Amino acid sequence: MHMRDPDAAPTGAYPEPWSSKPLCEQAGSAISNGEYVHAQKLYTEVLKLEPHSIPAYLERSLVHLKLEFPDLATGDAYRALLLVDMVREGEEEITPDIAEMEAKAFSYLSIALREIGCHEDSRRYKETGAKRYPEFNFEIPGYTPRNELILREGEWRREVYPWNNMEPDRFSDETLGVLNAAMAKCSAKAELKVVDLPILQRDLSFAGDGDRSSDKHLGVYAKEDIFLGETFFSEASPLTVVADPENSSLCEYCGGNLPDRYRVCDDCWEGDEDSGVMWCSKECKQQAFKSYHPALCGRDFTWLYRDINATASTNSAYSLLLLKTIAMALTLDVHPLALSDVKYLYGVSRPPLKHIPAIALPFNFTHQVLQPIQMLQEMDVDIFDPKYLDFFDLWVMQTARAKFISVASARISAKTRRTEIAAVHTLYSMFNHSCEPTVTWECENEVKFTGFSRYKKRSESATPVVAVKKGDECWTHYCDVRMEYKDRQRDAFGSLGGKCVCRRCVEEEAEGKNMNGVPDEE
Repeated sequence: MHMRDPDAAPTGAYPEPWSSKPLCEQAGSAISNGEYVHAQKLYTEVLKLEPHSIPAYLERSLVHLKLEFPDLATGDAYRALLLVDMVREGEEEITPDIAEMEAKAFSYLSIALREIGCHEDSRRYKETGAKRYPEFNFEIPGYTPRNELILREGEWRREVYPWNNMEPDRFSDETLGVLNAAMAKCSAKAELKVVDLPILQRDLSFAGDGDRSSDKHLGVYAKEDIFLGETFFSEASPLTVVADPENSSLCEYCGGNLPDRYRVCDDCWEGDEDSGVMWCSKECKQQAFKSYHPALCGRDFTWLYRDINATASTNSAYSLLLLKTIAMALTLDVHPLALSDVKYLYGVSRPPLKHIPAIALPFNFTHQVLQPIQMLQEMDVDIFDPKYLDFFDLWVMQTARAKFISVASARISAKTRRTEIAAVHTLYSMFNHSCEPTVTWECENEVKFTGFSRYKKRSESATPVVAVKKGDECWTHYCDVRMEYKDRQRDAFGSLGGKCVCRRCVEEEAEGKNMNGVPDEE
């Protein structure tokens, strides 16, 4: 059974009319020449002209498979199935052409899910298709899965898709100017600079020195001495989510504690203490209405919160961050990746060098394909509308999610051990990681940075102790630095996108080798 919009018109659900035929022919020629990125762009243009074209979704799904993006192939094949469902509702009996397209959609979806490692989902869709079309060959003629490139179970590649032109030049004077202007509002003692950081190993089991070359990143530097215990940075973000807004005592906008007298929205408040969102102040309510609440007002997302609160995994918070991003894009009429709170987040990179494997992230078909469609439908968005195809195509959702995974912070409830609050802060994400940090952070209604040291203590005399000297980089921590080496590596791996090679980790790894009788490499 598929989710579908009963009010959506199946106009153009049959093979594409003449208006898009030249583009389809060009795309077919591009595929023949192995120009798959060009073909992807052409089929996307076809979908803008003929948004209900089942063949275009099927062909683009196949192109995504050839480009080794099975995550995107699942999204296109699933949308093709939704379009077939729309045709079924409007017709007593579907034509043989539509039946063949439905069989192909089941085939492509099953193969894409298999390649990405979602074997149970793959088997389910293949069985459904085979039951409906027993005579159909559910393998793609002429297509051979690239076994050596198949990712581990349920994972997808984290990189900038070739057609993504939304990523800013992070190291340009213009970008640094924008970010430092924002930094000035958060801290008088910090500024952003371009910094060289070592390229990280993508395999936790790797025990050698690996690639010691470096790559450019942004880093936060002290403009003045920063002292132990001194809070020198504070940043708020509308991309703050509360896992259970109706049953918590936290502000839905900033995540701060609610006072006895809090603000509500009359249009989505049902008059009792167990319903509706709550804000701690008039300012938070105004900011919510200005940035995202109109798209969420009165909408029922009980199903999403129920799913999120049923698991202890922090991964569930990314779905809430995506929901708020979608709501912001709709309210502000701004492309999700152009939102100021998303645009400068780091989390995706250009395709890696041949000798460095792509970064992989966990993939869940329900969370990453089905749920975003259900969110959009709950907000009355026609996912086949050409404008919203541009805004909410799966590659856009995947890019946003990759950024959140890389930079989001979360707080776990001491009572339930589940995610209580999560947030994405652009400038907070610019602080680089070290297991020997010089600053530490806490997140309530704002994220705050304070001077820190594992060894030094605040002086009881009048002379303060310097944590970060003027001109030095401010190093924070993406994991609990009290943990042992292997535990820190495992905990920080997802956020870092690789194996930590800070000075402390390099030294402790060497100590571990020596204790195990492994000599240092010359």
